Amino acid sequence: MRQDETDKARAQLAPLKGRALPPGQDARKEFQQQLENALGLSVQARLPDTELKEFRVIVIACHAVLLEEARQACTVAVLQCAMKTAKSVLPLLGPLGPELDKEHDIAVEYLAEINAAEQRKNERQDKNLPDIPDPMEFMCPITQATMMDPVVAADGNSYERKPLRSTLNTLAYHHLQTHLGNTGN
Repeated sequence: MRQDETDKARAQLAPLKGRALPPGQDARKEFQQQLENALGLSVQARLPDTELKEFRVIVIACHAVLLEEARQACTVAVLQCAMKTAKSVLPLLGPLGPELDKEHDIAVEYLAEINAAEQRKNERQDKNLPDIPDPMEFMCPITQATMMDPVVAADGNSYERKPLRSTLNTLAYHHLQTHLGNTGN
């Protein structure tokens, strides 16, 4: 019976191997669901962590994007839903769980900030005071949202830490793929 479970789990993972996050929210959600289902079977079948690492990394990336989009939406309900979804997949991530837990912790902090901002906004409305606009210097050029964790890059501009890291990783990956493709490796 165990061999059947192992074979079934590997068969579910096989078509997902080597795939990157697809563009578009709907395509990403569908891919994420397929990946999480296959990963669930694989964990139940007790496939070794070494076989699951690639898939776990992609699940973490999916949820990191989902949490980032939820933070950008700046609504409590959307962020809470993304946080709940991220927490639900932690058992599938094995030793890589702490990576998604970090993303979740950032979302918890951001949720507290959203709640505080909402409370301040309600107080201003109760007292008939106008909203206070954010200065353009507080906006990240990548996300076009107010920076919560700003860093200064080598170009001297300020960016939100996570999107900057993601952008630099993507650029480095494409640079490597281009160079490896040209050398025939």
